[in-house]
Amino acid sequence: MKSRRLCAFLVGSCMGLLLALQAQAQETTWRLGAFWAVWAETNLPELPYNAVTGKLTFHDAHLTSLELSRTILPDFTIPTPLGDWRGHRLELAGQVVKHWGKQKHVELTGALVWRTPDWHFSDAASVNFAYGNGLSYALKPPRYEKGPEGIRGVNTKQFQFYILTEFELTPADAPDWHLVFRLHHRSGIWGVISPRRTGSNYLGFGLRRDF
Repeated sequence: MKSRRLCAFLVGSCMGLLLALQAQAQETTWRLGAFWAVWAETNLPELPYNAVTGKLTFHDAHLTSLELSRTILPDFTIPTPLGDWRGHRLELAGQVVKHWGKQKHVELTGALVWRTPDWHFSDAASVNFAYGNGLSYALKPPRYEKGPEGIRGVNTKQFQFYILTEFELTPADAPDWHLVFRLHHRSGIWGVISPRRTGSNYLGFGLRRDF
């Protein structure tokens, strides 16, 4: 019951925020992306260290997904001590995910995504960073995630918190096409939704098109 109330609160809060942001938006952009990723055996806080030191391992659990997203706030400014940081965007993203390999189920995600301005590091391409928070629901209990007892496939949780982080690379000659490197993360938010260490991390890449 407690988790249901929390879920209803989160959904209601997100809907209110999105309606307010939509009223401010002057233009919108639809975006369609296709992704592939592989299971990375690591806790989220330890992922950067494990990746740099070569301790990151991968398992035979994969996902492919289609994501439809929409820009709901195309240009806003973040004030900083060094001056205004302009050109940020907010997006609403929904995703259908098919898992295969060690676990086989369909997952649905929805997230509110913050995206930085594009950094033009050369005349040939630009890059930006995005971070998103939302909800994930597996249509069947995941068979490779761990449940509260720490055993794979036992009492696993279908409903989890969803986090995405990504770098998006855009070629100057094709500004509507983007190569994306992404982290797909499910977790219980340190025990708020479900017990600790019951989620998963996937690392992968994809291709996105603006419309």
